[in-house]
Amino acid sequence: MDNILSLLSNYASNTSSPILMVLILGIVFALDPCLLLTNIAAIGYISRDVNDKKRSFICGLWYTFGRTICYGLLGVILIILLQAGTNISGFELFFEKWGTIIVTIFMIIMGLFLCFSDYIKLPQINIVKNIQQTSFHGSIGAFLLGAILTMAFCPTNAVLFFGMMVPICVVSSWGYILPFIFAATTAIPVIITSYIIAFSLNSIGKYYERLKQISKFMKIFTGVLFIVFGLIMGLQQYLGKGHHSHHHHHEHETECVEHHCEEHHCDEHDF
Repeated sequence: MDNILSLLSNYASNTSSPILMVLILGIVFALDPCLLLTNIAAIGYISRDVNDKKRSFICGLWYTFGRTICYGLLGVILIILLQAGTNISGFELFFEKWGTIIVTIFMIIMGLFLCFSDYIKLPQINIVKNIQQTSFHGSIGAFLLGAILTMAFCPTNAVLFFGMMVPICVVSSWGYILPFIFAATTAIPVIITSYIIAFSLNSIGKYYERLKQISKFMKIFTGVLFIVFGLIMGLQQYLGKGHHSHHHHHEHETECVEHHCEEHHCDEHDF
């Protein structure tokens, strides 16, 4: 396990990837059509009885704040649990041998999943219907609704959060800060949605369609990044093993020569 963590830590520290990748994942996460519809329905619901546009927007901000805080806290809790489990001896032995291969394959699979996620049929959750059955009102209600809906992950977003964002946070020196950076990034489209619903409701359809197009591009872009990083890690490990093997062979030859010379020297001395 230490080997795999050090490998990923080097990857994280030698590039600007931790913050950059979390920012990109946050954008892809927030632009998922399932989450967009959830946010539109939720903000529209909590603003239904608010006639004042400014108050409606403030309710949307409280909803956003609830989601942001809970995403950040959930990420921190998962990091603590995963880091606590890295000292289990069984996992250490397993990952010492197979860790790099697993991470390389994992990153490539995650990248392919993002690139082709629009063509993969995953079980859908009718979050919008569940929202309509709730009874949240005012700023506190908006905050609580945002916090509760944090746990209602759309299928693609569950992969992004648990399979991509959390592992990056676990091995990065930025650790506990990254989940909140991710959460803040996911909040940006929600704030824009809140503003449009409050002040320009007629534009919400165009806004949704435009973000869907951006979402497709961002998924493919992020997927390609993960595939490239996975291939680079695998190639580095392969070349590293080759160099290590050659170096070990050279050391063995040197030891043999030295041993032969010592024996020869001893023979001459006896003579």
